[in-house]
Amino acid sequence: MSALDWTVLHWIHDRLHCGFLDFLMPRVTLLGNAGAVWVVIALILLCIRKHRRTGLALLMGLGAGVLIGNLLLKPLIARPRPCWIDQTTPFLIACPTDFSFPSGHTLSSVIAAAVLCGAPRVGLDRRSAGRCHRLFPPVSVCSLSHRRAGGRGAA
Repeated sequence: MSALDWTVLHWIHDRLHCGFLDFLMPRVTLLGNAGAVWVVIALILLCIRKHRRTGLALLMGLGAGVLIGNLLLKPLIARPRPCWIDQTTPFLIACPTDFSFPSGHTLSSVIAAAVLCGAPRVGLDRRSAGRCHRLFPPVSVCSLSHRRAGGRGAA
């Protein structure tokens, strides 16, 4: 890790935490483990006839993300997690055992945002172009990505 990485991580750790976020962020990161929140949403979409294609596209995208991100890129890039290097900083979650890049939380959230926001435009579900598709994925991507990019306790 570079000096810039450590500077940013320590700045986030020292300045952007409070009791509320210390309570909330481990729960937010739990939702992102294994793309759980997106798998649940995909399964719900599969149960709704007019959204089945979107649910299928989401499951296929998440599957591709696991194959490419976790099984191919993580071992290839082999970037160590900050908690492996600096064990003096307290973390709110257990230190993960796999490499840190690419982030599975961020990857699954970006895939979900692309599928859910792009579905009406590529003809998967033209009837589902509601505001929820425009607002929810970007908000969740930001929250999960912040959590994995260095929010207090992130690894």
